[in-house]
Amino acid sequence: MKVAMNSIVVFIVIVLIAGCCSNFDNFPESTPLDYIVASGGPDGIYVVDVSDPHNPVQVGQLNIEGYAHGVHTENDYAYIAAGDSGLIIVDVSNPSSPVEAGRLDVYGALNVYVDSGYAYIAAGDNGLIIVNVSDPHNPMQMGQLNIGGYAHGVHAENDYAYIAADNGLVIVDVSDPSSPVEVGRLDVYGALNVYVDSGY
Repeated sequence: MKVAMNSIVVFIVIVLIAGCCSNFDNFPESTPLDYIVASGGPDGIYVVDVSDPHNPVQVGQLNIEGYAHGVHTENDYAYIAAGDSGLIIVDVSNPSSPVEAGRLDVYGALNVYVDSGYAYIAAGDNGLIIVNVSDPHNPMQMGQLNIGGYAHGVHAENDYAYIAADNGLVIVDVSDPSSPVEVGRLDVYGALNVYVDSGY
């Protein structure tokens, strides 16, 4: 199985392509995809077989406590930003039977990005929260940074987290996950999400 990530906003938010165990950056865009995992708000997450793009079929679903706002996948796990219910981690290695594996109580989780064993959570008024997820069954909060605004979206790459907030784009040095430091900011109004690729 193969995993990639994409995001599109309709009634549900389709955020990750799952087929199992790799990130989008690890294989070409032309690689066939097997499954998507979609965050479905009050309905938790859905797993959909898209091996035939002309005939998508729902194969799994999991209700969660809270509201599934955002989702990211890494190594057979889906990481769900579930609002005031925090970070919920789901084992999706069996697409037809997703199972909750772990959770961490953090307030206001709206979006999540996972990189190199850490989950970076955009947590509204709580800014950026960094969680060690090297053991998905035992997530541990490492650090937090108040960004002076409302954090909606986040992307992490090369020791930096990029946060889309109502007060702009905020760039944070996360090389020490226990002590994140703001290093840059751009005033753009009402930023809701962010993705970084090749320096842009």
